[in-house]
Amino acid sequence: MDTIYAANGLTIYADAAQRCLLIDWQGKHSGPEKEACCQHIVQAIHRTQSTKMLVDGSHDLDTWAEAVHWIGHEYYHTLLASSLEAVAWVLPRNVRALADVNRVLSIVHHLKNRPNQQLVIDTFHDIESAHAWLHRLVGA
Repeated sequence: MDTIYAANGLTIYADAAQRCLLIDWQGKHSGPEKEACCQHIVQAIHRTQSTKMLVDGSHDLDTWAEAVHWIGHEYYHTLLASSLEAVAWVLPRNVRALADVNRVLSIVHHLKNRPNQQLVIDTFHDIESAHAWLHRLVGA
């Protein structure tokens, strides 16, 4: 894997052969910082034309409260318009961060019930299970 972005507690790796991004969140981020990081992720998706993304939030140490609405609506719609087909999300160990991630996923789940919402998202407690799931998908 190649590192294509690393700053401010966010590292983005690309596996060109698998058309997959690995997103590693570390530490604490404010709402605006999370939004800026998400913009770097979108740029990486467009640049690599990745179809799969593994989001490792296991080392995320703070809440997403300031960004829940934005991520659940605006960012999610941006992901839908991208080349992504599947997202494996490793859940945070931090209880507050986990609660906010669950709020984001609740918004996304509601939106996924609309027609033409083809992005598959699943959650995991460890990176190995998330990685295995992504590579079992059709087209892996």
